[in-house]
Amino acid sequence: MPALISILTGVFASNFVFSRGFGVGMSIIAASSRQKLFRICAVVTYFCCMSSLCIWAVQKFFGLGVETEVLPLLYVTVIGAIYSLTLFLCVLFIRKRFVMIRKYIHISAFNSLVMGTAYLVSSGQETAAEFIAFGLSAGLGFSLASVMLSAVYPVLSSEKVPKAFRGYPAVMITIGIISMAMVGILGSTPSYR
Repeated sequence: MPALISILTGVFASNFVFSRGFGVGMSIIAASSRQKLFRICAVVTYFCCMSSLCIWAVQKFFGLGVETEVLPLLYVTVIGAIYSLTLFLCVLFIRKRFVMIRKYIHISAFNSLVMGTAYLVSSGQETAAEFIAFGLSAGLGFSLASVMLSAVYPVLSSEKVPKAFRGYPAVMITIGIISMAMVGILGSTPSYR
């Protein structure tokens, strides 16, 4: 039970959609179609976990600290390598489904959530398990935010909402309100630095 509570706390605390605005565009895309929701959430979670693990390996191998100026370049390189390797493995092993999942890989790989997770994971974590847990909680937080948005998206796009606010603006206002509630519940957003 304590493990479940710590995972749920991590998911809420690492919900970068609501606490920092990371992945907002992706969350809206995911919320607009329930068919896309599971696939996008799964691929974003995969990229967050893999990039976190690879960044841990790179930092340990090269002995880099958080203060190193080259880390942003390493983040982009690591995510690009994971992206290329994922595309290659998909073509190699699941060629028939590749056309269907290719767009989710493209959209998810360079999402601001993945880049934000890559940046934030290096501050405060030390072991490989902590890096993976951070990436997993970021992906699950994104999934939670997307599920919440998918529940309200039809209402926010309906005729009941004034035309000027319908769709994207209403979703952004909703994310802002939920973000304020998250800050109120958590006390403040983690600084990570």
